[in-house]
Amino acid sequence: MRPCTLAVTAALVLVTCCAVHAETDCIDYESYLHLAGRTDLSLGYFALDIQGDHAYLTTEPVGGGGSWLQIVDYADPTAPYLVGSLALPSLGYDVTVAGSYAYVADYDYGLAIVDVTNPGAPQLVGHVDTPPGAYGVAVEGHYASVAAATAFYVIDVGVPTNPVVLGSIPIGGWCNRVVVTGAIAYVGDAQNGLLIINVFNPAAPRVVGTLEIYSYVWCSVAAAGPLVYLTDGQYLHVIDPYDFEHPREVGALSLPGWSTDVAVQGGRAYVAMEIGGLQVVDVSLPTAPRLLGTAVTGGNYGVEVSGDYAYLSNSSSGLAIVDVSNPESPAILGSVDTPGYAHALAVEGAYAYVADGAGGLVVVDRADPTDPHMVDQLGLPNAQGVWVAGEHAYVAERDRGMAVLDITIPDDPQLVGKVAVPLCRDVVTSDSYAYVAREDGLDVV
Repeated sequence: MRPCTLAVTAALVLVTCCAVHAETDCIDYESYLHLAGRTDLSLGYFALDIQGDHAYLTTEPVGGGGSWLQIVDYADPTAPYLVGSLALPSLGYDVTVAGSYAYVADYDYGLAIVDVTNPGAPQLVGHVDTPPGAYGVAVEGHYASVAAATAFYVIDVGVPTNPVVLGSIPIGGWCNRVVVTGAIAYVGDAQNGLLIINVFNPAAPRVVGTLEIYSYVWCSVAAAGPLVYLTDGQYLHVIDPYDFEHPREVGALSLPGWSTDVAVQGGRAYVAMEIGGLQVVDVSLPTAPRLLGTAVTGGNYGVEVSGDYAYLSNSSSGLAIVDVSNPESPAILGSVDTPGYAHALAVEGAYAYVADGAGGLVVVDRADPTDPHMVDQLGLPNAQGVWVAGEHAYVAERDRGMAVLDITIPDDPQLVGKVAVPLCRDVVTSDSYAYVAREDGLDVV
């Protein structure tokens, strides 16, 4: 189940605003947002991740025709620019960046691993099939987890050029997104809600708990401290998973639009909305989350937060950078285009790695948040998700599985390994394992 898309033009948008207690020489953005720059392309976006000064997005041309991973340099937030891109074998639904590699959930291709060491020249270096289709990817340590609709995969990505599926489990639902904390994977499932999977033994992952939320829409998930945050369309759910077998919802907030992704940092949740822009939510009191502010950014499919900036894969603006130092009045700083449809993004260091659908893996230099730019693009058709850990990027390619890339040189990533995981959507790693979310379950590699 892929998120709905709108007719779009792609560009990377960055926003800035004055701090809450700024005293002098500060522009007042209370009543409006200031767009610093934009370059349009007829593209759609799925996901993104950020690392350093780069944003990594998965993109797809409007109307289909493959996808791209695109990398945007946003060191200068007011002038982001595309620095690199990579055509993906299938549709890049998610992307996460770890170290020198971007990991893309590339639908039919499975998990694709892209070396983004040189952001200007990302290289597909590894891949593994994750049937039936990769939608989400998370990486922790040497392991990638891939949400593949009706399956979940754990993949060993210790050798990015040769990722290996260690274990998998069928899921009677539709896995979209995955996040891993220690030996526990939290999976957003469109039919079942939140799945809690024990991955202590990567060869035999097992579901230990479920919180049923019958939304039947795209679910995204994030973990921060002892809590898990799940979005399912028009709601943000705050969940206490302390008792894995009996997780409980402790708070919820109705959202003014349609949510697609969520990131949490410093007591705030940042919700990307396909309709509704970027919503900043105060979750410091988990039982009573409340909306703080909104940035009008068009349709968004992925969000990552680093410091005072939120990074969005945006249907109308490509990669968007938003200054959220004043959560009640977020502001756009700049934008940059990517050639495909951004599915997911991971950020590492000065670079962002974008699972860009048919555009493959795109590497963006974000060192200057006002001037991000693409430095390289690596052909990984149907890149759905990406995860970066250390010097490697793990890319979930829906049709081909998981690809592992060496990103030691961010603008010249190299494909170093692949593992077949059918229909993978997302991937994360932990220690020496990759957890790959398939459309029908989870695999451990």
